[in-house]
Amino acid sequence: ARLLRFLWQDYKLSLSIAFVLIVVASLATVNLTASIQSLVDVYVQPMLKSGSHDFGPLLRFLTSVAVFCLIGVIANYVSSLLMATISQDSLRSLRNQLFARMQKLPVRYFDTHQHGDIMSIYTNDIDTLRQMISQSFPQLLSSVITIVSVLVSMLILNVPLTFVTLLMVAIMLTASRKLAGLSG
Repeated sequence: ARLLRFLWQDYKLSLSIAFVLIVVASLATVNLTASIQSLVDVYVQPMLKSGSHDFGPLLRFLTSVAVFCLIGVIANYVSSLLMATISQDSLRSLRNQLFARMQKLPVRYFDTHQHGDIMSIYTNDIDTLRQMISQSFPQLLSSVITIVSVLVSMLILNVPLTFVTLLMVAIMLTASRKLAGLSG
């Protein structure tokens, strides 16, 4: 939460745009998966049953799916660029703040800590923050949006099968937890 507040101070617009683009990319991925049913049920099966050779509607459908995929790829690319820029700029600012703070520390602090240890901690922590900002936050957001939208799609398509799936997931998680405890 502190890191997000730190980022939000200087990058409100960029973070908002990145958030919207991550949502668009996630929904495009879910749309691609959901469109497979329409492809088979609405286009392929009727063509096979009727023996029709009119591929116009199928081509229009595949074109619209391709456009959604392209929008998702572009949104994912731009959001990755934005997050990389945000992480580099914010970490430069954080490094400057750390350096300024380090300049104010008493000499006694440096006498009790090895110089390499101090720099190693700074370097490792900054690199961890860079990875979190540029990769972990967007991936977490994308995963949550994907899970929620897939769950909504499943509920729309077949409610009983959704409940069976959720029950099986709960059973698998419980069994995994028990087995992990026993193996530990």
